[in-house]
Amino acid sequence: SLKVAEASKMIENVFRSVNIALVNELKMFLDKIKISIHEVLNLAGTKPYGFTKFDPGPGYGGHCIPLDPYYLYWLAKKNNFNLQFIKTSGEVNRFITTWITNKIINFIKKNKINLDKKKVLLLGVAYKQNIDDIRESPAIKIAEKLEKSGFNFEYSDPYVNTIKFKNKIKRSLKLSKGTLKKFKVVVIVTDHTKFDYKLIKNSAKYLFDCRNSISGRIKNYFSI
Repeated sequence: SLKVAEASKMIENVFRSVNIALVNELKMFLDKIKISIHEVLNLAGTKPYGFTKFDPGPGYGGHCIPLDPYYLYWLAKKNNFNLQFIKTSGEVNRFITTWITNKIINFIKKNKINLDKKKVLLLGVAYKQNIDDIRESPAIKIAEKLEKSGFNFEYSDPYVNTIKFKNKIKRSLKLSKGTLKKFKVVVIVTDHTKFDYKLIKNSAKYLFDCRNSISGRIKNYFSI
């Protein structure tokens, strides 16, 4: 029936939202006690059954997970039932974006990094890998939070040529050694496979990686 079909879509969205929120919350806690969430998840993934690996990130985007579960939440409220997991997972998945942005801002201030025109370079503004969709993108939310703290940004995204930000048009910068050298702080928000990660890790002065996309030990590299 149509009701069963719609409910199945809602449950699939809620399942992902809850599990993404779980690893995002664990990431924040494990960071506090200096344990790598990625190392933990890789080890947990060696269990042959009963574990589905979800990777943490800078927050969720698109239409399905950030918005659709709230249709079910609304219907539950209408029927005097509280779907707590939907509300809680949404709160965690929104907060992780603030947590990541605060980590970057605090690092800049603590280390007294003098940014040219107070600009940070964001790599990837699409909400997920290898697409051009920026709906509910965590990159845009990071940019907004940076601006509220007195910083600015430019971005590079092979799939998104332009974005409208605060009634102004911003254009994607071509990713090159010269571009990376202009920005002391670089943030990988979306891990597009078209990005040259060897170039990024060799050229960025301070590199923050929201997707754990860089392997090996690198000076001034932070997986967040």
